[in-house]
Amino acid sequence: MSDLLDHAADLLLGSRCPGCHQPGRSLCAACRQRLAGGRVRFVERDPSPVGFPLTVCAGDYTGVMPALLSGFKDERLLDLATPLAARLGASVMHLLAALGRVGSAYALVPVTSSPAAIRERGLDHTHLLATRAARLVRREVGLALPVRRLVQPPRRAVDQVGLDAVARLRNRRNHYAAVPAPRGEIPILVDDVTTTGSTLAAAARALADSGSPALGAVVVAATVRRSPSR
Repeated sequence: MSDLLDHAADLLLGSRCPGCHQPGRSLCAACRQRLAGGRVRFVERDPSPVGFPLTVCAGDYTGVMPALLSGFKDERLLDLATPLAARLGASVMHLLAALGRVGSAYALVPVTSSPAAIRERGLDHTHLLATRAARLVRREVGLALPVRRLVQPPRRAVDQVGLDAVARLRNRRNHYAAVPAPRGEIPILVDDVTTTGSTLAAAARALADSGSPALGAVVVAATVRRSPSR
């Protein structure tokens, strides 16, 4: 019956799975399983930018992941927020299990896009993922994680898309401003994907300069280097 409904949706609406593009009403079971099967681990960047925080990802930026993240933030496929936030929540719990301290208070701090990018997309995708992930963590382990807008890029930020590693580092140097976290809270940086690590490094430096160093960072996915570093 589900297959019949999927084919009917494709015939009438042109609906397809955003991961594999097979006929369907939403993310198919196979792509959902591929997404959930990503290995949660600490990430290394090579070369590692100065200030790159301890960072946990929930899978590689390969397979269906690029299509799902692009569909979510660029095409506003908001149904993908829940499964992607589940992966982000897994990264949060892994980081806290490894580095967290009992009795400490933590907050998720999204690394937001520039105001121009948010207006163009009509969506602050990183903040939405952080909010959904915080709900999941609270439901799973009973830990409250407020989502704080502590880090902001300048209004005339240059988009990172299309820049090589060196240009990304230059673009993000001194790129963010931050305000201190509420007294007693330890920030955890949040982003959707890390490539060179320059964005997270710049955001972490801004938080440290504000007097609120981050415990670390969490992302949904991390790119995989396919050639030796220079």
